[in-house]
Amino acid sequence: MGPAYLRAGGAHREANPPDMRLPRIDEHPAAGARGGWLSGAAAKFGVLCAAVAGIAMLSPRLSRTQAGVTALVGAVGVLVGALALVVATRRLADRRSHQSSIPIERYMAGSFLALIRTTGVALLGLAFFAIWSFVYLAMWWFDTGHAFTGLSATPRYSDFFYYSVSTGLISPPGDIIASSRGARAATIIEMLAGLALVTTYLSSFAVSETTARDSERPPPRSESGPSSAA
Repeated sequence: MGPAYLRAGGAHREANPPDMRLPRIDEHPAAGARGGWLSGAAAKFGVLCAAVAGIAMLSPRLSRTQAGVTALVGAVGVLVGALALVVATRRLADRRSHQSSIPIERYMAGSFLALIRTTGVALLGLAFFAIWSFVYLAMWWFDTGHAFTGLSATPRYSDFFYYSVSTGLISPPGDIIASSRGARAATIIEMLAGLALVTTYLSSFAVSETTARDSERPPPRSESGPSSAA
């Protein structure tokens, strides 16, 4: 192991240097899937923005009676939507339970998150803002003179939707102010609910990725061998 050997080894290493090149982003196997997800998320966000802008442009004014009727119709719609979500969650959990012979209760949470993820941010956000706009509309109907400051005697539905969207983004508007204790409490609850909704929506993707990795994992090998066969 003299100098000649060391020189030969160094020449061999120089002739075959290790490939230290970092892979490009577009060469990664998941680059295409992530790019498709980002484009789909951008399209859904655009739909949400368009829907919010369209509702915010609604101009019909509401009397106190019309506000009560609108809030009642909204409450019925919310109950129907919640019932449909429960039924869809149970059906999906029941389908997964039959496929794996595992009790349905263990699939309820995962099925609910899967439906939330499938619904998408556009429809989910629009439903969230609409529900709270009906809540504020009902509060104004119940206490017309004290619930909110900054509304006219015959406000528009878009005024309550505007307040709902602004509050849901943790930035209540400055031109419409919650004056009564009930309206202030509802404003705080919507802020917390909006944060919880975003957290639930993002966690649904983490659950989906974990489930996908578990499904791709090979089944455990059987421990039976020659000794067990004997």
